[in-house]
Amino acid sequence: MPADYTTLAPIYDLAGMQTFAQQITPDLIDFAQRNGWLGRNLVEFGCGTGASLPWLARHHYGLVAVDSNAAMLQEARKVTTPDMHIEWLESDIRETGLPAESADLVLALDVLADLEEGKDLEDVFKSAATLLKPSKWLIFDLYTIEGLSEMGQSGDRILCDEIAATVLAHPSYDYDRQVLRTDYTIFRADQGAWLKERANRVVRAYSRRIVIGLLRRVNLQVLHIVTPDLQKSEIDQLGVRRIFMMAQKR
Repeated sequence: MPADYTTLAPIYDLAGMQTFAQQITPDLIDFAQRNGWLGRNLVEFGCGTGASLPWLARHHYGLVAVDSNAAMLQEARKVTTPDMHIEWLESDIRETGLPAESADLVLALDVLADLEEGKDLEDVFKSAATLLKPSKWLIFDLYTIEGLSEMGQSGDRILCDEIAATVLAHPSYDYDRQVLRTDYTIFRADQGAWLKERANRVVRAYSRRIVIGLLRRVNLQVLHIVTPDLQKSEIDQLGVRRIFMMAQKR
């Protein structure tokens, strides 16, 4: 993964970077259940600082939280408690080593856009397909090309300005490569002094048609494509920054 998550981990939640996953998770589970999905065993790919985990644990889902970055997992442990019975796994989501057909749902929020190329995306889909029981679901989100372009033109932002830290974000969009790079400048209080750090994150947009083709290769069938407000989205629909796909193992 290209982002500097070891540097971002301590300020990730403070800067509101976990809010998206935290807010959307209950709605996604509700949508899945209303559309025929049932299950209790969830694997979260790229769990990050654990934004989704407390809600899922309180609703008695069996959880495996997977992330390749130790610092992010360390932060995730801080928002959970031992009685939540979460299994932690520091691993590449392209090859987790978890038992085949052990999951009712694989959830991947705000993570697949970090993958560097289509081959990586296909490897993640293959990993998810291996973990899923027959007829169970993979739910993930992706940015659209239009969405990344708009974000790249949004200008510099102050993500947080608190006693503990100030975080500045500078986005820039590469039209040739269809990637959005965000450079972060972080001022963090440390024992009476201020530390200045820099980090970056690069996210990519993928054609929806290509993604559907990659899913089919690994025996996953797209059931739903929806917008962040969970309204149906057409494959080539314009005016949408981000989409969710729900795919079922055949």
